[in-house]
Amino acid sequence: MKYYRKALAVTALAALTAIAFAGPANADAEKTDDGVTVGVFGKKLHVKQASIFTGGPGFNVCLNGFLTFTPPSGPSATYTDYHQPGEDCHNSQGAYFLAENTNWPNNTTACAYFLRVSNNKRYGGKPCVTIHN
Repeated sequence: MKYYRKALAVTALAALTAIAFAGPANADAEKTDDGVTVGVFGKKLHVKQASIFTGGPGFNVCLNGFLTFTPPSGPSATYTDYHQPGEDCHNSQGAYFLAENTNWPNNTTACAYFLRVSNNKRYGGKPCVTIHN
Protein backbone atom coordinates (compact mmCIF):
# COMPACT_ATOMS: atom_id res chain seq x y z
CA MET A 1 0.00 0.00 0.00
CA LYS A 2 2.85 2.37 0.81
CA TYR A 3 4.42 1.84 -2.67
CA TYR A 4 1.04 2.42 -4.40
CA ARG A 5 0.57 5.83 -2.69
CA LYS A 6 4.12 6.88 -3.54
CA ALA A 7 3.69 5.84 -7.19
CA LEU A 8 0.37 7.67 -7.37
CA ALA A 9 1.91 10.83 -5.88
CA VAL A 10 4.87 10.73 -8.29
CA THR A 11 2.53 10.15 -11.28
CA ALA A 12 0.25 13.04 -10.23
CA LEU A 13 3.24 15.35 -9.73
CA ALA A 14 4.61 14.41 -13.18
CA ALA A 15 1.23 15.13 -14.78
CA LEU A 16 0.94 18.54 -13.08
CA THR A 17 4.50 19.41 -14.08
CA ALA A 18 3.80 18.46 -17.71
CA ILE A 19 0.68 20.64 -17.75
CA ALA A 20 2.54 23.59 -16.20
CA PHE A 21 5.32 23.51 -18.81
CA ALA A 22 3.20 22.63 -21.84
CA GLY A 23 1.58 26.06 -21.92
CA PRO A 24 -1.91 26.79 -23.19
CA ALA A 25 -3.12 24.39 -25.85
CA ASN A 26 -5.33 26.68 -27.89
CA ALA A 27 -5.53 29.24 -30.67
CA ASP A 28 -4.97 32.21 -28.34
CA ALA A 29 -1.83 33.99 -29.47
CA GLU A 30 -0.63 37.54 -30.05
CA LYS A 31 2.60 38.89 -31.52
CA THR A 32 3.97 42.27 -32.59
CA ASP A 33 6.69 42.94 -35.17
CA ASP A 34 7.84 46.46 -36.14
CA GLY A 35 4.58 48.15 -35.15
CA VAL A 36 2.20 45.52 -36.57
CA THR A 37 0.27 43.20 -34.23
CA VAL A 38 -1.63 40.01 -34.99
CA GLY A 39 -4.00 38.43 -32.47
CA VAL A 40 -5.72 35.07 -32.87
CA PHE A 41 -8.30 34.20 -30.24
CA GLY A 42 -10.15 30.94 -29.77
CA LYS A 43 -9.78 27.49 -28.30
CA LYS A 44 -7.52 24.72 -29.59
CA LEU A 45 -7.79 24.73 -33.41
CA HIS A 46 -10.96 26.87 -33.52
CA VAL A 47 -10.47 30.58 -34.20
CA LYS A 48 -13.26 32.63 -32.69
CA GLN A 49 -11.80 35.90 -33.98
CA ALA A 50 -8.55 37.23 -35.39
CA SER A 51 -7.37 40.83 -35.53
CA ILE A 52 -4.54 42.87 -36.99
CA PHE A 53 -3.49 46.34 -35.86
CA THR A 54 -0.81 48.93 -36.50
CA GLY A 55 -0.02 52.15 -34.69
CA GLY A 56 0.70 53.62 -38.09
CA PRO A 57 3.37 56.09 -39.01
CA GLY A 58 3.50 59.61 -37.60
CA PHE A 59 1.47 60.94 -40.52
CA ASN A 60 -1.83 60.05 -42.13
CA VAL A 61 -1.42 57.13 -44.51
CA CYS A 62 -3.91 54.71 -46.01
CA LEU A 63 -3.22 51.01 -45.47
CA ASN A 64 -4.75 47.74 -46.62
CA GLY A 65 -4.56 44.93 -44.05
CA PHE A 66 -3.95 41.24 -44.75
CA LEU A 67 -4.05 38.15 -42.55
CA THR A 68 -2.92 34.89 -44.18
CA PHE A 69 -3.48 31.45 -42.66
CA THR A 70 -1.07 28.82 -44.00
CA PRO A 71 -1.72 25.21 -42.97
CA PRO A 72 1.18 22.71 -42.99
CA SER A 73 -0.35 21.19 -46.13
CA GLY A 74 -3.06 22.51 -48.36
CA PRO A 75 -3.94 25.95 -49.66
CA SER A 76 -3.60 29.14 -47.65
CA ALA A 77 -6.44 31.60 -47.05
CA THR A 78 -6.09 35.39 -46.85
CA TYR A 79 -8.53 37.70 -45.08
CA THR A 80 -8.35 41.37 -46.07
CA ASP A 81 -9.41 44.77 -44.85
CA TYR A 82 -9.19 47.24 -47.75
CA HIS A 83 -9.16 50.99 -47.35
CA GLN A 84 -12.32 52.31 -48.96
CA PRO A 85 -12.00 55.24 -51.40
CA GLY A 86 -13.07 58.49 -49.77
CA GLU A 87 -12.51 57.10 -46.26
CA ASP A 88 -10.18 59.11 -44.03
CA CYS A 89 -6.69 57.78 -43.39
CA HIS A 90 -5.50 57.55 -39.78
CA ASN A 91 -2.30 57.18 -37.79
CA SER A 92 -3.55 53.85 -36.44
CA GLN A 93 -5.44 51.24 -38.41
CA GLY A 94 -6.72 47.78 -37.77
CA ALA A 95 -9.14 45.04 -38.65
CA TYR A 96 -10.77 43.21 -35.80
CA PHE A 97 -13.24 40.57 -36.94
CA LEU A 98 -11.27 38.47 -39.41
CA ALA A 99 -11.52 34.67 -39.78
CA GLU A 100 -14.44 34.47 -37.35
CA ASN A 101 -15.48 30.97 -36.28
CA THR A 102 -13.05 29.08 -38.50
CA ASN A 103 -11.16 25.86 -37.85
CA TRP A 104 -7.57 25.20 -38.93
CA PRO A 105 -5.24 22.18 -38.98
CA ASN A 106 -2.69 21.84 -36.20
CA ASN A 107 0.42 24.05 -36.70
CA THR A 108 -1.26 26.47 -39.09
CA THR A 109 0.65 29.77 -39.27
CA ALA A 110 -1.25 33.08 -39.27
CA CYS A 111 0.74 36.11 -40.52
CA ALA A 112 -0.38 39.75 -40.70
CA TYR A 113 0.90 42.62 -42.79
CA PHE A 114 -0.17 46.01 -44.15
CA LEU A 115 0.43 47.51 -47.58
CA ARG A 116 0.34 51.22 -48.32
CA VAL A 117 -2.50 52.12 -50.68
CA SER A 118 -0.37 54.74 -52.47
CA ASN A 119 2.47 52.45 -53.63
CA ASN A 120 1.52 48.90 -52.54
CA LYS A 121 4.71 48.62 -50.43
CA ARG A 122 4.63 46.92 -47.05
CA TYR A 123 4.35 49.06 -43.95
CA GLY A 124 5.89 47.71 -40.75
CA GLY A 125 6.63 44.13 -39.87
CA LYS A 126 4.99 40.81 -40.58
CA PRO A 127 4.23 39.08 -37.25
CA CYS A 128 3.18 35.41 -37.30
CA VAL A 129 1.58 33.13 -34.72
CA THR A 130 1.06 29.36 -34.84
CA ILE A 131 -2.28 27.71 -34.12
CA HIS A 132 -1.78 24.45 -32.26
CA ASN A 133 -3.83 22.09 -30.19
